[in-house]
Amino acid sequence: MIEQIATVLAVEKEGVWLGTTPVTT
Repeated sequence: MIEQIATVLAVEKEGVWLGTTPVTT
């Protein structure tokens, strides 16, 4: 759970938040 949250925060920080599909490449 924590890892998923951290990923979401990282994605938002990158500014590539697509609403429901976080880009984790």
